[in-house]
Amino acid sequence: MNNSSSIKIDSFKKLPLLELGLDLNNFGRIFAFVDFGNVQHWYDEQRKKKDGTLLQPDEVFYVDINKLGEFLDLFVEHKRFYYGHIPSKPATLHIIILAEKCKFVKITKPVHRVRHYLTPYDKISRKVTIYKDASGKNYILIPKCNFDVEITLDAIRRIDDYDTFLLCSSDRDFEKLLYFLKKKGKKTILIGGGYVSKDLKQHADKFIHANRIRNLITSVKKVKARSLKRAGGISDPPPADRVA
Repeated sequence: MNNSSSIKIDSFKKLPLLELGLDLNNFGRIFAFVDFGNVQHWYDEQRKKKDGTLLQPDEVFYVDINKLGEFLDLFVEHKRFYYGHIPSKPATLHIIILAEKCKFVKITKPVHRVRHYLTPYDKISRKVTIYKDASGKNYILIPKCNFDVEITLDAIRRIDDYDTFLLCSSDRDFEKLLYFLKKKGKKTILIGGGYVSKDLKQHADKFIHANRIRNLITSVKKVKARSLKRAGGISDPPPADRVA
């Protein structure tokens, strides 16, 4: 393949970046930090395909780690993947292994389960076990495995290695980290799905709503039973289908 052909192919691959308004000349070396526990739920409630048709009842969108890696590889020098695992559930380990195969640096830790006391507004799946405490109050156990601390420490530890910090997450707990990095002269790119708080967005030099890259990073799969319960059977507010 001659040089002109290579340039054409490279330019074609990077067309999505132009459509997103990402001028790489403005961002220097970019490191990506993927909070996959947040990212994997970006499209949970979305049912409409690109062509306007609806998914089948037994189909869901899911964030395809291969596609996510390929998208990030278009413009980042280094990418990190944060996700918890449940030792008794091989599927969670499979996700981490796949991320490593896609050239992510993987950071993981065991998922813990914490009590959530039920209210009349909680919608509970029949498959979820309901417990009672000593006082007779009902609760369920929900998975908990935040990576706020790990991402913050890694961002600060590697601060001299990048010009731009790219965060894939809608978690508003990262607001202070983005503020800190900007004060240190770093640029920040935020990719978030669903509702993304104004406080988080205001600290990003570039904000991209995840809906704008859905067709680049998702695939469709069939599931035995579609559950709208995100964490141990609790219904969360559906993510916005529009750019917030």
